Amino acid sequence: MAQKQDLTRKKKKQWFTIIAPKEFKEQVLAETPALDIQEIKGRKLRINVMTLLGDPKKQNFAITFRVTSVEGTKGITQAISYTMQNAYIKRVARKDCNKIDHVGIYELKDAKLKLKTLLITKNKTHNSVLAKIRKETTKFLTEELKEMQSDKMFSTAISGSIQKSLREKLKKTYPIVVCDFRMIERVVD
Repeated sequence: MAQKQDLTRKKKKQWFTIIAPKEFKEQVLAETPALDIQEIKGRKLRINVMTLLGDPKKQNFAITFRVTSVEGTKGITQAISYTMQNAYIKRVARKDCNKIDHVGIYELKDAKLKLKTLLITKNKTHNSVLAKIRKETTKFLTEELKEMQSDKMFSTAISGSIQKSLREKLKKTYPIVVCDFRMIERVVD
């Protein structure tokens, strides 16, 4: 006996474009197939910052976007995390220096962000100096970020302006060789 063929047709997938937010000049990030435009809402996309900005100095960083809204055949994204590659951390941390990992959750105007800061001192130093550096880092970031929007925070972190001003502030306590964000992530309440 021959089996009956299923006569219901499968719907053909279409290609939809995923666009970066305004801070990244609304570049086309990717194209993705889906049956319906609403299907791409919530999808995540991880992109190397070097390919996004065309800056080879940023090849050790990646940014993750989430599609938050749709307009026509385009998915509009929002930055949700910014990460540094572990290989880069191993390369910059030397034998005769202190590596300080500082983690904190900071309140911004429109969101909460979890920041993991990487600080590397010029030479080995006492724990009391390291504690003072951590304390000053927390104080500086709390003051700087409370008046900032989360989207603006991602763009300033990529440009390095916050890290540069933090490094200048900490330089008075002890010379800092590397001052960067290991991770920035949106905290969902």
